[in-house]
Amino acid sequence: MESHNKIKICAKTDIGLKRKNNEDTYLIVTNGQNVQDYGMLFAVADGMGGHAFGEVASKMVCEGLSEYYKKKQSPSLGLDFHQSRLHHLIRTIRFANNQILRASERNQIFEGMGTTLSVLVLIKGKALIAHVGDSRIYRLRQGHLEQLTVDHTMAQFLVEEGEITPEDAVKHPARHILTQVLGSNIDEVDTRIEKLQPGDLFLLCSDGMYDMLADDDMLKILIAPSNAQAVCDQLLESAIKNGGKDNVTVIVVKV
Repeated sequence: MESHNKIKICAKTDIGLKRKNNEDTYLIVTNGQNVQDYGMLFAVADGMGGHAFGEVASKMVCEGLSEYYKKKQSPSLGLDFHQSRLHHLIRTIRFANNQILRASERNQIFEGMGTTLSVLVLIKGKALIAHVGDSRIYRLRQGHLEQLTVDHTMAQFLVEEGEITPEDAVKHPARHILTQVLGSNIDEVDTRIEKLQPGDLFLLCSDGMYDMLADDDMLKILIAPSNAQAVCDQLLESAIKNGGKDNVTVIVVKV
């Protein structure tokens, strides 16, 4: 578990009980000379593509995200500070996406590989969120657990079209058919900016976690009076105990 200016951080990943390799990758950037200007960054990526190539894609996108801290940002006209940082983050994600596409074009064995990506940046009193795919970011605030990202799946599309209910989507056969993923020509990166409040807790996770745990079960673990390390441990152990059908990755950030 890490601690930075009262922010408590923990991350864990596990191969689960059914998979032969772990295609999840996570990234935490909390140190370095650029953190003051660019914030603390947390990301979860869940790769796909068969064999070990999903792992290649998720690692590539996290490596590309590291460029967010290495390259100086050119001014974004007409945008305030946080909007400018978010705009820079989107450009970085598109840069990483292009890296995956080029790798697929150069080497046929990588063809079809891709990855989800959910990113949280904490900077100067706000949370910046960028998202593609069906990994998720949740926020626990004053006992209420809210999903801050929207899944890019066929089941979610059917919900938005009014053809099924959100309750139906939880077990729908199309819940893992992705409508947008890095490693393809993505339409847009979903984003939002949220004000931080003392006591906020953020959870980033791959679908291997939330598929095994209902929101109410996650809430019980998150509101328990324990530190970030214990929360990470219990979330992962519960997902494994409930079947562990996929790789499981969690990041817990307590503000």
